[in-house]
Amino acid sequence: PLIIRCRITGNVAKGGGGLAIYPNSHPTFYECDISGNESLFFTGGVLVFEGGSFTGYDTSVVANVSHLPPLDGTVNSGGEAFFYCCEIELQNWDFTGSYVIDDSNCEGVGTSPRSWGSMKALFR
Repeated sequence: PLIIRCRITGNVAKGGGGLAIYPNSHPTFYECDISGNESLFFTGGVLVFEGGSFTGYDTSVVANVSHLPPLDGTVNSGGEAFFYCCEIELQNWDFTGSYVIDDSNCEGVGTSPRSWGSMKALFR
């Protein structure tokens, strides 16, 4: 799914206080704020399981709380994360899966998601 201008904050869970992304789930977040979430055991912000992926465009994932590190995010082995012009603090993430950070063209023409039924594209 494509989630636009959403604020995910103030949630509490055992793991993945803000988001838990399960296998075969591939959400895309555009201009979202994922902060102020809490986890009792695992990552407070975004938890990506094997076979799942997180994609963010101009999305902030900071200031989450966990009783055990990491605070903001975990990408498990076999999971993926793609950050395009996102605000993240790498020291608050654990990556055993793959990730890409692309901050090119962040000050250029803004991005805008477009949808034509089941076909989605991002134009700059």
